[in-house]
Amino acid sequence: MYNAGPFLARAVQSALDQSCGDFELIVIDDGSTDGCLNPVRSLNDPRIRILSQTNQGAPAAINTGLRATNGERIALLDADDLWMPGKLAAHWECIASHPELDLTFDWSRWIDERDQDLGLSSRPWQGPISFEQLLVDFVPGNSSSLVFRRRAIDQAGGVNSDLAYVKDVDLCLRVARLRPGNCRSVPGYLTRYRRHSGQISRKWRDHQKDWERLLGQVTSFAPPGTADLLSLADSNMRRYVAWLAAEEGDGLNAVLLALSALFRAPFQAPADSRNWAVLAAACGRCLLPNPYYSKALNLGKRLFNRG
Repeated sequence: MYNAGPFLARAVQSALDQSCGDFELIVIDDGSTDGCLNPVRSLNDPRIRILSQTNQGAPAAINTGLRATNGERIALLDADDLWMPGKLAAHWECIASHPELDLTFDWSRWIDERDQDLGLSSRPWQGPISFEQLLVDFVPGNSSSLVFRRRAIDQAGGVNSDLAYVKDVDLCLRVARLRPGNCRSVPGYLTRYRRHSGQISRKWRDHQKDWERLLGQVTSFAPPGTADLLSLADSNMRRYVAWLAAEEGDGLNAVLLALSALFRAPFQAPADSRNWAVLAAACGRCLLPNPYYSKALNLGKRLFNRG
């Protein structure tokens, strides 16, 4: 966490409230200056460990936590997100039932600064997921939905500090590449993914640049034949970046990105209603006054969630 403001205490409490209590909670302070750690320091819970470092970015902070942890299983939680009380128990049960797993992920609902549901969710994936499927459409959606076996993260080489905006995509792909059948969803909306004005993931230009770098690296570790899927993967990520641009009020670039998503995979993308939902939202941002744009956005959300 870095200057996590009022969100950190809520995130920490959502971890402490888990129905299975046998875990260590490592809080990595990446050079915060806003006093957000004070409420956490006042908590009298032996499971909490606080580590501090100069500001180096989220990937470096996660790697610091990995070096400090003793756990066989690693669950990630961003300082502005929340876990539902049964999250860890559901993951532990899934891993116990499927000992071949290196990565599990649950479903997420999107919330605002006040913890109110925004009407959006991650794609409710069922069952196993392959490297190719993760590449084409990163359905876990965010870091806070992910649980890894520690040995798999080590084998994959840890978190890449050069890909801050797509660090979760990169790590999941490298873990999925380790062995067949090692990734699976845990059904249920067990993560609350927060959208707010200060978060790093809203910087759509930087997100796009990191994605393009990752796409260029995928061929070095991807299975044979994966190159044919890269255009569809790029199309889906362009759709997401278009949504980020629309959120930030950059309607023109949102439209251009949404159109490029359609052209990047001309045979598959038009059949995905999410592309049309984002294009509609982007056009609305350009053309409609705010009250009408809000109505168009709500329609777009309903279409977006059908994908």
